[in-house]
Amino acid sequence: MASELSALLAADPEVKLLDETARAWCKDLTVCQRYLSCGEKNGVPGPMNALPFLRSTAKWRDELRVGELLSSEEDCAFEVKLRQLLLYDLTSDRLGRPIMIERVGAWDMGALREACEASPDEILRAHVMVSERIRLRVDGTHRSDGASRGAPMEREAVLIFDCEGMGWAHIRAVASLGGLFSRMSKIDAEHFPETVGHIFVVNTSRIFTALWAAVSPFVASGTKAKVHIFSWANAAAMSEALREACGAEVVPAELGGMLTGAKPYTWPATPA
Repeated sequence: MASELSALLAADPEVKLLDETARAWCKDLTVCQRYLSCGEKNGVPGPMNALPFLRSTAKWRDELRVGELLSSEEDCAFEVKLRQLLLYDLTSDRLGRPIMIERVGAWDMGALREACEASPDEILRAHVMVSERIRLRVDGTHRSDGASRGAPMEREAVLIFDCEGMGWAHIRAVASLGGLFSRMSKIDAEHFPETVGHIFVVNTSRIFTALWAAVSPFVASGTKAKVHIFSWANAAAMSEALREACGAEVVPAELGGMLTGAKPYTWPATPA
């Protein structure tokens, strides 16, 4: 069915108006397979149902010039600075699967609020850049595994959010920045489907537990199924789950793995 969807896109008059990079992206068999898989999971299977979804993303990529973002020196420089503000790093396991770790609980909320208010568009572009890097690695491993020929897709990214240190100040600040974070979530849902396989939220406190209880009923069931939450009191279970999912050699020692001196744990809370 991926080849059928690719053929439909090649003949689509709206897609023909896009630039060459966007056209090539949406006709890629691995990309088509991801969108077909997403449609099946949401009860709308088949190429004809996936067509408008994929066409919409192709237009979005064309308008934002997503294919050029990773070669933009200005955007790349901003994203590097943002890593040390949001305290995240993107690595890979031995199979090439993307792993992103973010130290949410160690955020400098004053600095983050200031950056979000001063440069919201730049932050959104940086978010797209990270999602695109993840997408490229996921599609690359799918392609090497034969996913474009319909093989099971089991190379999605693992996201780890470390909440150690999170307090009410984080909750209040995140609430005030909810609009920007909501836009990021919307971008991921609409334009990067089936790229994330597991989301680990670790070292949580009662504050996060209360927050999750309030918001989880509104989280899509497919997304909720990917979320695994471990409080600081369940450190042993957390470590075991991360080591099993990612491999002990790529899990930072701070999370019970074997990797020492790992980013973002070696970074300060604010850029130097």
